[in-house]
Amino acid sequence: MPAIDRNVLRLAIRELLAEPTPMPIVLDEAVRMASELSTDSSGRFVNGVLAAVVRELATSADRVVSDVELPPAPDEDDFEVSASPADEVARLGLELALEEHSESVPDAQSGSSAEEARGSEQQG
Repeated sequence: MPAIDRNVLRLAIRELLAEPTPMPIVLDEAVRMASELSTDSSGRFVNGVLAAVVRELATSADRVVSDVELPPAPDEDDFEVSASPADEVARLGLELALEEHSESVPDAQSGSSAEEARGSEQQG
């Protein structure tokens, strides 16, 4: 087996196991790479090996799923949705940015900003 075929198979199998890439895309890319980079028969070889791997993964996944007893789904009432500290910081930052922006935007009627209007109110 050419080293390129072996490495294309390694990449494709890793992607099938560890990445969310759809299976047809993985197979197509692996066959294309093997055809372009290796021998004339490499595309067919890689396609056959990957088809067998996908079949095996599907049957082993069916066995694993059928052997596992899933717990009952929790009620929706059991969950409280609360913001994480990062969400809270982001929300506060957005509020501050909007507040600063609204203070520096000119007032539509007078043409002055809210800061200038407050300054004139304090002076007057």
